[in-house]
Amino acid sequence: MKLKILTLIVTGSAILFYGTNQIKVSSLESEKSNLKMYVLDGGYMVVNDLSYFTQDESYNGQKKIIDNPVFIIEHEKGRLIWDVGLPDRLADRNPSEIDTTQWILFYVKEKLIDQIHNMNMTPDSFDYIIVSHSHSDHIGNANYFKTSTWIVDERELEWAMREKANTKNYDSLLTAQTAVFKGKFDVFGDNSVIVHSMPGHTPGHMILQIELKNETLFLSGDLYHFNEQRQFRRVPQFNYDVDKTLESMNRFEELVNKLNAKVIIQHERNDYKELPVYPEYWE
Repeated sequence: MKLKILTLIVTGSAILFYGTNQIKVSSLESEKSNLKMYVLDGGYMVVNDLSYFTQDESYNGQKKIIDNPVFIIEHEKGRLIWDVGLPDRLADRNPSEIDTTQWILFYVKEKLIDQIHNMNMTPDSFDYIIVSHSHSDHIGNANYFKTSTWIVDERELEWAMREKANTKNYDSLLTAQTAVFKGKFDVFGDNSVIVHSMPGHTPGHMILQIELKNETLFLSGDLYHFNEQRQFRRVPQFNYDVDKTLESMNRFEELVNKLNAKVIIQHERNDYKELPVYPEYWE
């Protein structure tokens, strides 16, 4: 399928968009924007064999439940959704349909579309969609957001569109307006929300930096899945590239230390419990 792509050139002080409609952001605002971040439930996973989450034998014989949040950011210049959870259709399964012998099981308790409607929003009201990568627990409901601009690392776009890729969870994005970047992307042009390329888990995996009023926040995507992976730099067996993952971990930690930032490991249950539950939010 043909993509409607806006080609981006990112410089130190501006982002230039070239396409049918040219937009130029010539300067970045110095003050932090007044934004709000909401968190929704994107399902959860029961990991029956945790050994897949490391290259060594540290997790042999272990099990774990990991969470899967969805993030909505309200900014004066637009509305963004970051990661869109497991497919809503999983909520409709009969328990007898679930093969509980698999090494990892996926569950959805409340459909994302219902949660969005409960916020008096619709998918068409979102200006931007970004997913940290194209695995089904992060891109599972992307088809709802066909009118949003898809912001994506150029390598992840290529990976998502590869010949053998199963695109059923994000077919609508393949014809959506698409902003492609490599390195980093300043979503609103004021340094308040920045996407950073952190490849390794997938070829173009990304993390998100958010400037709240009183702190800098990083959403980890799947750079780490839980706290122990960050502590011991453990790389899952199913990562695309181990060396690139370790390089991204190094760059990530440098950023975190430089900005004295708070890290949310998205699949970590302890971090998930800290997050605001709608209608509460962080700002």
